[in-house]
Amino acid sequence: MNSQNIYFICFAVFPLISFLTTFSLINPIKRLSLRYDYYDAPSSRKSHSENIVRLGGIAIYIGSFLSLIFLNFNDNLIGKYLFNNPLENTYLIKILIGSSIFFVLGTFDDLFRLSPFLRLFIQFLTVIILGINGLLFNEFNFIPLNNSFILTLPVNISLIIHALWIAGVTNAINWLDGLDGLTAIYVCMILGTLTIIGFLKGLFLTSLILIIIIFSILAFYKFNKYPAKIIMGDGGSYFLGFILSTFSIMISSYEGQSFSLFIPILVLLIPILDMVYVLFIRFLNRRSIFLPDRSHLHHRLIHKGYSYQNTIHIISILVFFTSIITLIINHLIYH
Repeated sequence: MNSQNIYFICFAVFPLISFLTTFSLINPIKRLSLRYDYYDAPSSRKSHSENIVRLGGIAIYIGSFLSLIFLNFNDNLIGKYLFNNPLENTYLIKILIGSSIFFVLGTFDDLFRLSPFLRLFIQFLTVIILGINGLLFNEFNFIPLNNSFILTLPVNISLIIHALWIAGVTNAINWLDGLDGLTAIYVCMILGTLTIIGFLKGLFLTSLILIIIIFSILAFYKFNKYPAKIIMGDGGSYFLGFILSTFSIMISSYEGQSFSLFIPILVLLIPILDMVYVLFIRFLNRRSIFLPDRSHLHHRLIHKGYSYQNTIHIISILVFFTSIITLIINHLIYH
């Protein structure tokens, strides 16, 4: 069997496993959640008017990781056809471990409503421990603005910045999960952008992992689009937030040595700007940054009179625009 057929099988079979697994898990999770009262009640901040199951992230996580387990059984396939970049050997396992810890943390919050201070502490602790054990990006370039300057961060400073970045992006993704289907749509768009960059750089294993996660989200979206029958909850948004925050840096690697400062920020610009705006407004109003409100982008658009569907379209266009800019910057950096 030639390599083209191998790649076709890999990029068709494993995402399909992810999709079907997630799809088949949604209804059992719904039934169990409703039986034990694990649901999200309506509120002024939510788009749903009835109790809705908030444990959809379990289906996304299991669907993704079951497919990755099957992929891992094919050591020869990975070694011969997919794995060809030392970056993947350095970071992939640590990213998957970290995303699993964040998923468990978020799911515990969905089940037991943990203190926001405890959640943030565990997020920071997880990132620092993983950073000490190798999940650390500490050299950044400024291409295309400056082709020669490399910013090298001391380890201690890098650990702090990593904790702020990963926790910040994770919570930004979590905060934007306020409209049916919104998070699923824009996370898929961002992951799709990262997948394209991964392919262009020959990071085939990384690209396959991202596609597997995308297909899991697409299966979930079937039940999450308006009117939603289930939401991903903190478990899903924490898992996806960690994936986005780490893969966006890893994929921006320049010749395996330094990482782009612009690509991670650009590809995640919409959730980052939303988070900064919300924090600024809460600070001005002297409100706790942990207390929910209606100052998020989707809330503001709806308050201005836009329909649910138009709000989704506007945010999707904004994410599409930043994705195109990211691809252009990536081309300027690496070509």
